[in-house]
Amino acid sequence: MKIRRVVLVLTAVATMIVCPMFHGDVAACSCAGFDTAPLELAKCAAVFEARVDSVDPPPRASGCAGGRGHESKIARATVLRAWKGATPGARLDVRVGLDGGCEYRFQPGESYLVYARKSGDGLWTSICDRTRPSSEADEDFAALGLPL
Repeated sequence: MKIRRVVLVLTAVATMIVCPMFHGDVAACSCAGFDTAPLELAKCAAVFEARVDSVDPPPRASGCAGGRGHESKIARATVLRAWKGATPGARLDVRVGLDGGCEYRFQPGESYLVYARKSGDGLWTSICDRTRPSSEADEDFAALGLPL
């Protein structure tokens, strides 16, 4: 019984120390689900397959980003094939989430089918879009048909 009490106290102390370290970086993401590949093609500004060359931390602006302290990372990618809004061989920068904890976690060196939306003068995607590794996108490739 004494050991259990010690474990509970240590857990409470650890929680009080660790949780404040992440304050401001924790956000929830709520997705409504995916539309079909053809519907996403119609809605998105760009749909392409790309190899991710790097994922860079967000640019640091002065002051807080919208008061929340969270900015999106940038995936730098080379377009392999495109169905809309991109050119094969082009290098694109894609923001990988717009706040809210919906950041898509690209891995450098891997290829992805990216469904991207417009944000200002750039593109973005998130875990709420149909973006997925190329190795898991056979159904999408078939539904999208031949690239440009």
